[in-house]
Amino acid sequence: MKKKIIIFFIVTLVIVLGVLFVLYKFTDVFKQNKELFWKYALTGADSTEMFNNENITSINNQKVNNSYKQKSEFQLKNENDIYKLTIDTNAHDKNDSFSNIELAKNTDNIGKLKVVKKNNLLSFKLEEMTTFYITLKNSKLTELARKMDVEDADKIPDNLNAVDIQEVLNISEDDVSYLSKKYSNIIVDKTNKNNYSKEDKGKVKIDDKFYEVEKYKLSLSEKEHNEILKEVYFQLAQDSRALNLISQKLKLLNIPEQYSSINSLSSKFYELSKEYANANASDNEYMQITIYVENKKMIFTEIKVKDDATIKVDYSKENNNLKVTCEGDNPIQIKNAPQWLNDFIRKIKEINISTNASTEHSEIITKVSCINNDDTEFNYSTSIKITDDIENNNDYENSSNIVLSDYNDTQLKAIYQLLSSKFKEYYDEKINIIQNNIEQDNQAQSEED
Repeated sequence: MKKKIIIFFIVTLVIVLGVLFVLYKFTDVFKQNKELFWKYALTGADSTEMFNNENITSINNQKVNNSYKQKSEFQLKNENDIYKLTIDTNAHDKNDSFSNIELAKNTDNIGKLKVVKKNNLLSFKLEEMTTFYITLKNSKLTELARKMDVEDADKIPDNLNAVDIQEVLNISEDDVSYLSKKYSNIIVDKTNKNNYSKEDKGKVKIDDKFYEVEKYKLSLSEKEHNEILKEVYFQLAQDSRALNLISQKLKLLNIPEQYSSINSLSSKFYELSKEYANANASDNEYMQITIYVENKKMIFTEIKVKDDATIKVDYSKENNNLKVTCEGDNPIQIKNAPQWLNDFIRKIKEINISTNASTEHSEIITKVSCINNDDTEFNYSTSIKITDDIENNNDYENSSNIVLSDYNDTQLKAIYQLLSSKFKEYYDEKINIIQNNIEQDNQAQSEED
């Protein structure tokens, strides 16, 4: 009888432990607020799938050895004017392409540039200013600029890349996993259960749609915030994998070597770590990060910095769309960045990013829009289509060509001075034409009034 009771007890214990394991593993029963916060917070890394999913990877791989067309448009709108830059590219493959670039203000053409890429050679022709192409090797451009006595030569990158936002934002699944785990663990280690809280279910309205959500919140004092950033920057300064990734992305944006090299990035991160270590900070609440969860799925993130600003992040996996809105004084600033850039960032009110690849694995469309508090709008769109229907460039073959590598330093300086002079004349003429058009439009408007 005693043996049966023992066996019954063991079986019961196993069943109970099994049930408890299932409840812990597959539900939120028994989980602490800290654990629940990070369980849902780390699912935010799914947003990177917008740029590294199977369809996009397939099309990017096809670009290497297949012909394709790419059309990109940058548009800046302010209260009075619309500036537009369009780039039409026909490519036999990634290393053999021809691009027409046009810059316009409202209906006025500012300039047209033709760019030809042949492996590591780049050729440029500014229409209306020259009848020939200028060809250079796409390497050691900083050194070439110094030889030509170009002002601020150190600010010129060593090589030029056609900026592709989709490629810049494309981060591999392995890198996302590595970065999210390593740097979230720093926050986990620097916080305790008192930093975390949970609110019961309630209704919230997001983009005119109601959700039944639970809220998981992480609250940080200014001291805790600074301590976390001190450690994050310290680890980044030593993290060769992260440094290499950041350096690659900056170079894709044509950031000069003095800012984008691994050594300069590492030094900068050490410097930032020391700044946060030495900064005076209070124990007052500084930041709140709130995660909104519906049906065990994070749908929305809200970041509050003191009482000055609120940043909201909304990612729709179904629509491949990421939306970021800023309310109040935007706290995001880049240390040592140009003042105009930080002024622009400070005014950001809303950013939308979307990308979609066709089911036939033949076309990617990426769109980025940015609206500022002063009603300035920035829009970027690009489409890449794998196709055999591309245009051939006869202009390059029929034009003369100046190859800079054929000239010595003295000749290079003379070429630069000549081109600088011709460009100034060209620029002044264009400005005069645009100014005359504005005056004519104003006069016509006055006559109508």
